[in-house]
Amino acid sequence: MYLLKALDEANKIRPNAAHDDIKAAQLFQGLEAEVAELMGEAIPDCTYPEDTELLMPYPYDDIYRWYLCAQIDLMNEETQLYANDMEVFNAAWARAQAWYRRNVRNKIDKNWRVM
Repeated sequence: MYLLKALDEANKIRPNAAHDDIKAAQLFQGLEAEVAELMGEAIPDCTYPEDTELLMPYPYDDIYRWYLCAQIDLMNEETQLYANDMEVFNAAWARAQAWYRRNVRNKIDKNWRVM
């Protein structure tokens, strides 16, 4: 997924008044930094307003949409919506992490294992 698509999808689900540059910065400082750490990549800089491909591939890239929706709800003090979005995000993030560890990380480092 690309940055501008993630922002667009989140804005459609949760219409809001927050500027996209703020949401993009939150995405990179929060979730994209965690994804980079998981993948052993350097933490990327926020490129907004330029579009850039985010690290987590399809079909696990829905983490970006739900993370942004949760952040929008948090900014709007919508605690019930925030809690719901975080439930969906946490489930999607767990699936993405498990997929990466099973399919990508094991091919990179044969001795790596979950304790």
